[in-house]
Amino acid sequence: EKDLSPHLRSRAEVGHILLSSEVPTAVLRAAIVIGSGSASFEMLRYLTERLPLMVTPSWVRTRIQPVA
Repeated sequence: EKDLSPHLRSRAEVGHILLSSEVPTAVLRAAIVIGSGSASFEMLRYLTERLPLMVTPSWVRTRIQPVA
């Protein structure tokens, strides 16, 4: 979890806190939702069409798994 962004690290911490409580807990993590017409998809499409190479901040290396 050291490689997570501050946002994802805080979400993981909340999950650990809830799981360590006496209340039965299930942690569900939402995946990123990208589809044609969504703001995220259109932004990525726009950038990849115009920039052959991008310099990105370290948080971009955060791994995500798409939901098919």
